[in-house]
Amino acid sequence: MMGQWTATVLHSAGAELEKAVRSNPIILIWIVSLLAALVAYVFGANYTLVAAWALVVYAAQWVDMQLSLLPNLAASFIPALAIGAFVAFVPLTILSIRAGNRGRLALVLVSSVFLLLAGRDASRKEWLEALLVAGFGALVMTRRLRNRASVTLRAG
Repeated sequence: MMGQWTATVLHSAGAELEKAVRSNPIILIWIVSLLAALVAYVFGANYTLVAAWALVVYAAQWVDMQLSLLPNLAASFIPALAIGAFVAFVPLTILSIRAGNRGRLALVLVSSVFLLLAGRDASRKEWLEALLVAGFGALVMTRRLRNRASVTLRAG
């Protein structure tokens, strides 16, 4: 019985603290600073400062390494996004056509341009262009479907 009461009180206190922190970020700053003081007390102030500085240096090195890898990541990320956008475009267009919207010409044109751009040995620029074409087409078809759905909901 006592355990359940304690759990209820702790849950209620946690919910109140979460609400207070969300509405006032100053409370979060004070909580973090008190935790930092506790860590400094437990492990010693000198060691805590050295460890904190080492963490900052490590984080800066990690960010630097990630930024140096960015061109390689973009080389594979952009084609993946382009393929994903095209895979979204095709069924969205088919759904849009079935819903009574225009889209047959868009399906033919976007598919043709995408396949020409993203063909064999496509450069980064061509993949980026393919991403823009397929992404724009997918966004247009999504908008058409959402507009059609809102008109249907209002009419029904």
